[in-house]
Amino acid sequence: MQIDVKGKVQNLTLSPNDRLVPLFEAIVNSIQATNEGDKADLIVKAFRQTTQEVLNGEDLGFQQIESFDILDNGAGFNEDNYLSFKTAESTYKSSLGCKGVGRFTWLKAFESVEVESTYVTNSAIKKLTFNFSVDDVDFENEKLIDADASDKLRTKVSLLRIQEPYRGRLPKDLNNLASEIIEHCLIYFLEKKVKSFKLIDDCGGQIDLLLLFETTYSKEIELNFFFYRC
Repeated sequence: MQIDVKGKVQNLTLSPNDRLVPLFEAIVNSIQATNEGDKADLIVKAFRQTTQEVLNGEDLGFQQIESFDILDNGAGFNEDNYLSFKTAESTYKSSLGCKGVGRFTWLKAFESVEVESTYVTNSAIKKLTFNFSVDDVDFENEKLIDADASDKLRTKVSLLRIQEPYRGRLPKDLNNLASEIIEHCLIYFLEKKVKSFKLIDDCGGQIDLLLLFETTYSKEIELNFFFYRC
């Protein structure tokens, strides 16, 4: 059975208020891809638009965010994970509550997606790269090569050039973005499945999400639990 990806994306409902769902899907995928016994080591980098001139460097932090890189230290796009990715509505991770449609939200909101994954398979290190868009759903540009032993094992998913009506709804302030990410991924922080989680942008901004959770959200949760017990 063949799947009309362009039609599926067009028929997919994604409210402008859900403009961060594609990013959340990529982050959760990264956490769930962590090898058993390990904790997730994540970096999310936000890229701001560069077409509009600014008067000084400080103004860059107020520019509209338009793209994201999500980097993780997980198992990567090995043969099983890549096959699942290329299978519409795959049940491969159904035990984790995944419906296999998250990557279609990427194409609903973003112009295209680029993936670069270096992983271990059968004691060999491989590097897989491919693009994903409604105009290239057959992964014709995929490239699998032998990687060097010195190459870092990691996966980078790049969500490129968000489209309207989602673009104008993205938070510009890194602190607001950090809060929404933590609130969506709260269960993973509570279950201590995250070892490191940095949110950065391309003009020098950086937030340690794990530290923010431990110093703010964790105390608030403990306080609410205390009053609930009372």
